[in-house]
Amino acid sequence: MTFFRVPPHINRSKVVCKGGIELVELIIDDKKDIHNAYAIFVEKFKAKPQEIWCEKIDNRIRIHVTENSFSYIRRYIIEAVTEFITKTKEHQLLVQILQDTYFYEDFEEQQQILHMYDEILEGERDDIPGINMTTSKEELIKNALTPFLQEQMTFSLDSFVKFRLKEYKQRLNFYIQKAIDEYKFEQEYQMFVEQLRGIVAAREPLFEHIHIVFNGHFRFFDVTKREITEFMHKWIDRKMLKVYPFCIDLQVLAPLVSIAPKQIVVYTDNHDHGMIRTIQNIFLERVSINHAQYF
Repeated sequence: MTFFRVPPHINRSKVVCKGGIELVELIIDDKKDIHNAYAIFVEKFKAKPQEIWCEKIDNRIRIHVTENSFSYIRRYIIEAVTEFITKTKEHQLLVQILQDTYFYEDFEEQQQILHMYDEILEGERDDIPGINMTTSKEELIKNALTPFLQEQMTFSLDSFVKFRLKEYKQRLNFYIQKAIDEYKFEQEYQMFVEQLRGIVAAREPLFEHIHIVFNGHFRFFDVTKREITEFMHKWIDRKMLKVYPFCIDLQVLAPLVSIAPKQIVVYTDNHDHGMIRTIQNIFLERVSINHAQYF
């Protein structure tokens, strides 16, 4: 067995250049990856065409930097490598985490979880605790690259991703955990909605029409717009609650499902409220939404 004082897996070595040019050479084994990387690098380096440029040779990208420019030009290289990792390698890493850590092999399930992941990062699910970090995942890549990247060197980008991005991959794993939690919650929610749809479809309506006004709390009115909020709990089907062992809101959903009205008219200026969306999902075409001023 051979032991190394310095890990050999990054394949970092010096590249000797002539003519006052410093060279960084990246090795990328996958043909599609190297094509994507080269396109990103060319675009990034357009800002300083006299000081940095690159060429693609087989599975290598050679980055040329004019003499004495590396110290301030290196940030363009770091930004280019970071963009390549987040745009190309990140998806591969996420799929690997789903398969190897959480055993999600089904493609459709993976895509749904990755969709949740995207929504989390885009801020569409900002109510999830712990997702707002002081250091972005992009900064974690840059923090790993900054002390590592030197002038006149060759290194394997695949090996760098595999061995040098521990904190970045931990961050991906954290977000994937949150995405899986959201995915499971969505599955449970859909099952819940489907059950309630079935109950509504099987019941005879106790009322033809119900008006609902929501302005922070829910108020209920009959077809003549006489308020019936205080009576709603009397119409809850207690047998339904015993037969179907799910948690159901007793103030809004339980009485509505028990009454199973043919038409529900909601008046609110908060159309995206969670309970409003749930009422729509359960009662479907029976529901119409109006602005509060029209009540």
